[in-house]
Amino acid sequence: MPSAGGKNLDSELNYELYREKLPKGLSFPLKRSRLDTALEEARINLIRKVFYSARCPEDGTILSSCMLFPSSFSSNTISLYPVANSERKTSETLLIQFALPHVVRWLIDWQTSIACHPDNYVQRPPTGMSFYIENQSIMVRETLSGMRNHQRLQELGRIGLP
Repeated sequence: MPSAGGKNLDSELNYELYREKLPKGLSFPLKRSRLDTALEEARINLIRKVFYSARCPEDGTILSSCMLFPSSFSSNTISLYPVANSERKTSETLLIQFALPHVVRWLIDWQTSIACHPDNYVQRPPTGMSFYIENQSIMVRETLSGMRNHQRLQELGRIGLP
């Protein structure tokens, strides 16, 4: 059931929050307060729904975001997926250091694009991105605007190995 997620008198955040209960042994890799702080500090107001899903995607995604054009604002979402409790700290560190700043920059690009070119759907940033961890590195998959099934993959950062 949705709640008035992110609603704060000092903030422009106003998204619906959907949070599923996790089975034992799993944790969400990012606290809601960290997400809200990042969005508030950057003055991001495009997000309409945030999902904390109990589903574990087969591709290992732990954070994803999707932006559709202004006519579909209700579909602008951020989703978080669980990790094993033993992987939570590493996942959280990588998300905070690398993924969250990447998402914020991307959302700022979207807000700027919409404000400067409200009717130009061709010159938009990527429409979606998902993050996963591979060998102590955080990877991002970006779905490019207007290019069905075209994705760009890059490593954002790495945690030093002991």
